Amino acid sequence: SINPQTMKQETLDLIGRRHTVEDTVRAFELAKRVGIDCINTDLIAGLPGENAADFRDSLERIWSLGADNITLHTLAVKRGSGLKELDQEYNYKNEELCTEMLDDARLFLTGKGYRPYYLYRQKHTSGNTENLGFCRADSVSIYNVRIMEEAQSILALGAGGISKVYFPEENRLERVANVSNYQIYIDRIDEMIERKEKEFWR
Repeated sequence: SINPQTMKQETLDLIGRRHTVEDTVRAFELAKRVGIDCINTDLIAGLPGENAADFRDSLERIWSLGADNITLHTLAVKRGSGLKELDQEYNYKNEELCTEMLDDARLFLTGKGYRPYYLYRQKHTSGNTENLGFCRADSVSIYNVRIMEEAQSILALGAGGISKVYFPEENRLERVANVSNYQIYIDRIDEMIERKEKEFWR
């Protein structure tokens, strides 16, 4: 996955993302050069300061880079986030805009031969909309589907990362969380590794 969230540099700066639009372009080029034949990418509708034209521009740029899977997420402002602290009602103010962004994106992607293949909802999305994954006909991401069904192990690294271990014989998923403070994570790195070894390689 290469997940820029947007291809508008001003928005990336505003929301505190450390990568640039050029980094995203280079990531696509590198992935193709090393032979990755199915690239998944995510965009977020409803980011602060963006309008429908900005979202469409991001979508067209991602499409032109050759993304095989494109998931259209809607911004979900989490409790404790900086945006939530600035505006408690942010999620409820963008219903029409998010709906317009997603409707336009659906038309664009289906017009380019993509088809929807998974959908999920989450709490607190702008406009109470869904997240929808599109793919080219020959590139359904089984990983994305298994993630939505909670039937996939995930190894997460770094502070705040949450690994998930799937036990198919029990149809059970177990979470293995890292501490969220990066300094404590560094100080306790051996413990974090040991937790994962214990769950993943039993």
